[in-house]
Amino acid sequence: MLLPLAVGVAVAVAYLPGADRTLDYDSAQTVGSYVRTPSLVDAVSSQRLFNNHPALSLLEHGVHTLTGSDADWVLRLAPIGFAAVTVALLVAVLRRHLGTSPAVCAGLVVATNPTVVELSRAVRGYSLLLLCGVASSAALARLIASQEGAAGPARAAGPVYVVAVAVGLATHLYMAPILLGQVAVVVARRASTHAWVKRWILGCGLGGVVYLVLLDDLLEASGAGGRRFKADFPGRLVEVVGGTAPAAVLLAVAFGVGAWSLRRRRDLRAATLLVGGAVAFTWLVVASVHLEARFHVWLVPAVAAVVAVGVRRVPALAVVVVLAAGINAASLVDGYTADPSALPELAEIVDRAEGAGLDACIAPYTVLAIDAYTDHLTIAGPDDLAACDVLVAAFPGLDADTIAAARDQMGASRAVDGASATGHVFARDRATLDRVTGASAAPR
Repeated sequence: MLLPLAVGVAVAVAYLPGADRTLDYDSAQTVGSYVRTPSLVDAVSSQRLFNNHPALSLLEHGVHTLTGSDADWVLRLAPIGFAAVTVALLVAVLRRHLGTSPAVCAGLVVATNPTVVELSRAVRGYSLLLLCGVASSAALARLIASQEGAAGPARAAGPVYVVAVAVGLATHLYMAPILLGQVAVVVARRASTHAWVKRWILGCGLGGVVYLVLLDDLLEASGAGGRRFKADFPGRLVEVVGGTAPAAVLLAVAFGVGAWSLRRRRDLRAATLLVGGAVAFTWLVVASVHLEARFHVWLVPAVAAVVAVGVRRVPALAVVVVLAAGINAASLVDGYTADPSALPELAEIVDRAEGAGLDACIAPYTVLAIDAYTDHLTIAGPDDLAACDVLVAAFPGLDADTIAAARDQMGASRAVDGASATGHVFARDRATLDRVTGASAAPR
């Protein structure tokens, strides 16, 4: 147990630097809409463009209520902890079956994956989804081994499996393809029993009940924007699973060896076919404009497990995996602790303007995120600027139309820099701009 514990602690320590940086767009929307609210019910009563991961929102709302704090670093602790436990659990399970070196290699693959790192250091539910995916799969393996006589009784594994499925599904609907793969494994091994059906019904029922409340919002969000075929989706999916291009190529070698070693496993072939078909269906048939490759980050632990099998088969591949992990880790250094947005500074400007009796407005997409930092939320699009003394916009790519209109209609502007986006402040005149910005913005 010491090795998995040490690995988990190492992951947590590595992910903590920069925990106090500002929130990214999605995290800020999560905190403003579902965490920094008066009632716990708010965490599960609405959905805005799929940015509510209900189980995570409930947990973070509890953290906010119990600690009395909505500090960014406090809210990041749970997602970082979930990621650390995920890697530790994966190492523990694989070490039992494959040995220490393959297990550590799998842990490295997950812990240094750029998408895993990014999402686990955000106030989002992806690391909780990863944990539920790994925990449910480990419990499933234990239950099947017990059922087939390869291990003793597994009394705790059944409840663990149900809870993991329920929490995973309540966190993100992409727990569903994980569950599909598990069903395929059970059926292919002819292990299907009434007990398994009960577990699936109970897990899906407990995890899915929250979506009865959110169903109308989900349907509305699904229809917003319509359908769009994303030709670059496969490439982005490879990036999510493998990381940087050189690292993905190196990992593909170990993955190929592992996959070849597992080629005779009927249960894994069935799971791969079903899960692969589900992913292809969402890409080619559903073709939602909202489809993002990061939704499939749950594939990373599965890929890491296959890589571990490859290392077990050819031990020298451990060097290749370590090199790939190093390349991915190095790609994260630049901007690791930098602020991803200028939201706090812009919120301060809004509050200062409102305190001075001015009409402070916020661009449409920015208002969805800035409520993590301010309660003044007057929205203004390109046609509403006549009523605004001041306008702030945090995301130029999303609020481009409003920013362009503000350049034409408002007399002065300044920029506020974040790591991944430059915020903009507009005012009727230079005196008003100087009055509300103070030292928060730099002239441009």
